This record gives sequence, structure tokens and C-alpha cells, in this order.
Amino acid sequence: MGDRLKDKVALVSGAGSSGPGWGNGKATAVLFAREGAKVLAADLKLDAAVETKRIIESEGGICMAVAGDVSPADDVTAIVDTCLTAFGRIEVLHNNVGIVELGGPVETSEESWDRVSDVNLKSMFLTWKQVLPQTEQQGKGAIVKRLRFGRPLAGGFLHLLRSDQSRGHSVHSSHCAPIRPVGHPREHDPAGDDEHADGPRRRGHRCLWRQRRRNGPPS
Repeated sequence: MGDRLKDKVALVSGAGSSGPGWGNGKATAVLFAREGAKVLAADLKLDAAVETKRIIESEGGICMAVAGDVSPADDVTAIVDTCLTAFGRIEVLHNNVGIVELGGPVETSEESWDRVSDVNLKSMFLTWKQVLPQTEQQGKGAIVKRLRFGRPLAGGFLHLLRSDQSRGHSVHSSHCAPIRPVGHPREHDPAGDDEHADGPRRRGHRCLWRQRRRNGPPS
């Protein structure tokens, strides 16, 4: 157990795993807890969030699991309010949600396009909108986004946060992406194996390391 996030509160969206093994959200939530954070694990599927909570608590950590969809504003408000009620503050926000629906411009329906945009993009805006006033009030905070879309789109949304920082918000921002050797499929990634005890460290540490390298840890 470390102490880089000792006594901090981390809200992780997409904190469950969509299948067996270590997903990025689960691994990050567990690593945050191992580093001393109290974790609010939010996921569309409550069972997935509860599994993350079980792992954290089995290692002596503190975690609350909630179900929620971060694409509608009401759900995001409820998730953030739950975290603040339970822990009193939010020092770290980790956006991990994302979906993929296959198809080109001709085959893709407008409904599919809107659904992917809402989950992958609008969810960032909604969570930031709710969490930034709290971090501003605290005078500190960190936001980490796991990228699941192209850099041009990511850059546009990160620009919103940086514009906010220029107005005096004391918030560190960073982003991370899964690292996998070329030709190394997800299902054979040892970091995604239940038996691989270093799964949380290998996946989650990438986010912690990049955030720390660029901005320093949340104070």
C-alpha cells in the first residue's frame, strides 16, 4: 500500500469491468485505493461497481459503489452528490467511460452516433461541470481522462478545461491511454488477467504516473 493519495477522495466513472479480469476503470479504482484514496466507484452496471468495491475492501480500503449513467445530467448530479454526501469532497475525478459501435458514415444511424457521442464526449463535460465548482471551492483537485477517441476531439474538450484553469481554477488536468504492444490483443493482455496480481498496478499506474509527471499529484 502506498500513500500518494492518502486521505484523498477519488470519483471513478466506469469503475467496473465489462467482463472478467482487469478493466482500466477497475484497475485504476483499486490502485487509487491502494495509494490511500477513498473511492466512489460508479458504473452503469451496479454488479461491476460492487465487484470493484469488494476487491478494495478486501485489501483494507474504503469504497462506495453506485450505479449510474454519466451521459444524462441528472445521473451525473446524483453520482457527484452521493460522493460528496459520503466523503465530503472530491480531489480526483477519473473519467473512464467509453463505448464503440461499429459502422461507417453510411451504415451508422443517427441514434448510434448520438449514443457514442453522449457516452464518450458529453459525459466528460457533464462530470467536469459538476466537479469543478467543488474543486474550486476546495482550492485543489485533479482530473484524469482516459482517451477513447481521436486526439482532435480530445484536444477540443481538454481545451475547455484548460480555459477554465486560465480563469484561476486550481485543478490539474491530464489524460492517459491504454498501452499495448502492436499485435497484442486485449484478451491476451496479462494485465487483464484475473490471475495477474499486477493488473491494477500496470494499468492504473500509467494514469498516476502521467498525471504526476505532467502536473504533480493533487495537493
